[in-house]
Amino acid sequence: MENFILKFEYMDKPHILEVHPHLQQYKATFKVTVEQHEITFEEDEEGYLRAIGDIQSHMPDMEPGLLEEIARRIVEAVNQDQ
Repeated sequence: MENFILKFEYMDKPHILEVHPHLQQYKATFKVTVEQHEITFEEDEEGYLRAIGDIQSHMPDMEPGLLEEIARRIVEAVNQDQ
């Protein structure tokens, strides 16, 4: 799977994010840099994407709804390619 771009607005702020898929043996993860923080999205036990931040960085200003929106859009983009 190749890198792809997500373009959308969230809370009246435009976002253009490059998604870097990484295929592992049993699952895919998606790395995205959001507001200068590298976030990895991976499937949880229920099959939904969850965001995991870099241990080194703190994300006090990160809007949880933004992460949910990014996860939703990743799923839409991946499903569109299938």
